[in-house]
Formats: sequence, C-alpha cells, structure tokens
Amino acid sequence: SVYVVYHETEDVAGNETRRNKILRSSDGGASWQAATELASAVSPDDVKEPDVAADQNFVHVVWRSTVSFVGNLNVRTSADNGSSWNAVSSIAGEFENPIVVAATGDIWHVVFARYAAANRQIHYIKAEASPLPRLLNSFSLFSYSPAIAAAGDTLYVVWVDERDNIREIYFARNTSKGAPLSWDDGDKYAGNNNEDVTKRLSIHTEGGSSYPAIAATRQNAAHIPMVHIVWIDTRDNPGGPIGEIYYSCSSKIYAWNGLGSGYDQYPSDPDGHGTSTSSVAAACIVARSSTE
Repeated sequence: SVYVVYHETEDVAGNETRRNKILRSSDGGASWQAATELASAVSPDDVKEPDVAADQNFVHVVWRSTVSFVGNLNVRTSADNGSSWNAVSSIAGEFENPIVVAATGDIWHVVFARYAAANRQIHYIKAEASPLPRLLNSFSLFSYSPAIAAAGDTLYVVWVDERDNIREIYFARNTSKGAPLSWDDGDKYAGNNNEDVTKRLSIHTEGGSSYPAIAATRQNAAHIPMVHIVWIDTRDNPGGPIGEIYYSCSSKIYAWNGLGSGYDQYPSDPDGHGTSTSSVAAACIVARSSTE
C-alpha cells in the first residue's frame, strides 16, 4: 500500500477549520480510496505538519497540534493497513517542525528538534508505556532538520548540526528498536550520554549542508541492511545560494561509501546552476531492496 498524509484549511464565514487527512492506495498508486480525516481543529487551535510511516500491517501518523495555546505531539495508529484507526494519543510539550516518524511494526519512532535550556538539539521518542523524549546529540548546541528511517529493528537518524561552527550532516543508529543503551554512530558502541554516539557524514565543507533525507532497506542481494542519505551542500559555492545534492550510503560490511575523500559524493549535475534550497526542501529519497 501507498499512504499520503496532508493538511488542509477550510474557511467558512470567517471560521477557519484545520484538518489532517490520509489517502491510501492498495494498488501501487493506480487508484486511491477516499481520504480519511484523522484530526481537526478550529482556529485558534491547530493541527498541522503530519507525517506517516508504515511497517507490516501497521500505519502510524504523527502531527503537531496547539490546543488552548498548549503544544502537543499526536499519534494515531492503524493495525489493519489504514482501514480503521485507534484513538488519538497526545504527548504535551514543544515539538519543533519537522516531526518525522518511522515504524518497526506496531512501534512508532519520532525525532524532532527542540530547545533544551539555550541549546537547540535533536530528541527521540517512541511508543511505550510512558513516552519520554531522549536527547540524541548532547555534544551539539544547535541542531535541526532531523530525519529517520527504519529497517527491521534498526533505526537510522540524520540531522543538520552546527557543533563545528558550520552546517554539517550528522548520523546516529539504534540497533534495538530505540532501546536507550543501543545508540551508536554506526561504527562503535557508545551507549550513554557521556559518550558521543554520532558521526559526521559531510566532509570538508566550506559552505554548509542542509535538508537531509534518509531511506533504509531491510536487505540487499547480500542480505546486508543498506542506508541511503541525500542532502544539499554548498561546498562548491561557499557563501552563495547554489548547492548540489550530495549522497552517502552505508552497510554493516562496507561502512560509509562515497567518492574521493570522505563519506560522500554528489549525484546532481555540477554544472554551476546548482539546486535551489526550496526544491531540496521538498526532496526525499526512497530505497527498496531486491528482496522486498
């Protein structure tokens, strides 16, 4: 099945109603069922910025809401491929856009940026009895634009990080469905907040990196989980608005692969025209293994 979530606003006689809806196709996009409304609010309350993830028969949709000027993270789950939905689960707190979700069966996993004291950092939260946000990058003071993917029981997270006084792409992995002591940088175990569990992927950037997107497959032909990451990078035009799409991939055996020195390469045409920030903000990457 294919799932699309979206936000719409309807203004009737000055009363603005905001809605989050989901569309489902069970034939690869050839046809679509009627949209299902998952949440609504009347201004000044709001529901916005939905995201969706699916695994097996489970579909999870997350979004931000504001009710009586209080922010919440909201989740609805379907256990039957979107035919029916459970009640909304809400978690109070300030959750910055984007809120992005991945799925490992019936468990949803969300990453987001938010301020902790004066630091803007990446946090992670999952479906459990008492969901509690956990800090992923305690060594950074300013991070944003997270993305997450799952393959089997393993989670992969990327984001923009300014700990090196320049915008770079950083990465972390969890090998046990988000268990607190299972985060590492993809190469070595680093299981608590006294160790750096992150890896810098963009290398030798004189400009900056932004808008990462990530996809993961359960297996490739050699039965090795693969991770693919893209982002916009202005290293070829430092200080200017022109950037190119850079790419990195990884497996458990081959580690991170790129061209030249470092962990990255660029597949977009380096013709000097570049790729605009606005178009890359809407870009994403999709990977599918030969066994799926």
